[in-house]
Amino acid sequence: MAGYLRDGHGAYAHIKPAGRPILGLVITLEPFYLINGSDLLPARTTPVYVASAEELERLVTVTSTTASQLILRHHTEHAGRGHVRRSFAGHTFEPNPIVESAWHRYPWSGSSTDPD
Repeated sequence: MAGYLRDGHGAYAHIKPAGRPILGLVITLEPFYLINGSDLLPARTTPVYVASAEELERLVTVTSTTASQLILRHHTEHAGRGHVRRSFAGHTFEPNPIVESAWHRYPWSGSSTDPD
């Protein structure tokens, strides 16, 4: 898809990257700690990072910057190496309302809010 964006393919004409960097993000349920620093991913022209669902959950709640800026900074500082979590240090995050709501449904959370 990144090639289509760069080439101005008609199906993606409504998306205007306007020279901005394009980075790929693959989300997995389990962390693959070494994959971003290995040669296990296929050759590509677009930088791609593999992140766990946990990292994505944190990424979407960052408040001290934008998620895209955090990923771009990770790309710049770590040159495609290491997990995305490395770039979370020094940033602030808000609680994820979806995760918080789910957690509070469990009896052991101390604040179960059963809607039934």
